[in-house]
Amino acid sequence: MKSIRLRVRDNGELALSCPHGITDHEIIRFLDARSGWVEQQLQRVMAANHSKAEQNNARQVSLWGKAFCIEVRPAIKTPFEIDQQNATIFIRTPIQHQQEIALLHQKIWRGALQKYMEQALPRWQDKMGVHTKFSGIRNMKTKWGSCNVTRHRIWLNVQLAQYPRSCAEMVLVHELVHLLEASHNKRFYQLMDHFLPDWRHADQILKTQVMSV
Repeated sequence: MKSIRLRVRDNGELALSCPHGITDHEIIRFLDARSGWVEQQLQRVMAANHSKAEQNNARQVSLWGKAFCIEVRPAIKTPFEIDQQNATIFIRTPIQHQQEIALLHQKIWRGALQKYMEQALPRWQDKMGVHTKFSGIRNMKTKWGSCNVTRHRIWLNVQLAQYPRSCAEMVLVHELVHLLEASHNKRFYQLMDHFLPDWRHADQILKTQVMSV
């Protein structure tokens, strides 16, 4: 090799190759001279990766901890249909814009979480001896769930449906325990351990996740 070579990889890393005997000072001077070019290439890579991410979001969605492919099938009668056996979600028309993709994901998650709540909420209320006057699902930016102890109202974050069901169950039990103990004190965690001994595993999963805006 007779000269210094620099390239930007698809993951944004810089790859530098240089001849034997070249000094650190020469390398630094070379990089300084090409800082503008490096910035342009990094912007190109970021734009390409963002485009790939949007394409992936349009082709698949995570549901209960499993990746489901999204396929267009104009003949379906509803906005989307879920084929659990083949891990596929059919939609009537193709989507490309990020806002449309996000709305589709939320509709899928909301429907799945609603079905789960219809089955799980009565069972856990009977088991724990508590009763809610209202339960709902909404998109939350900072919480996986919430409980209004005074009004006996609970909410679950719609985004829970993209993780294993154990995560939704942990949050549901967590909010119901607040009807027995409002504070996060020793008694609260004793109740969590009593009703759901393995709750910490699901809690750890959610602590590593970043919520969608």
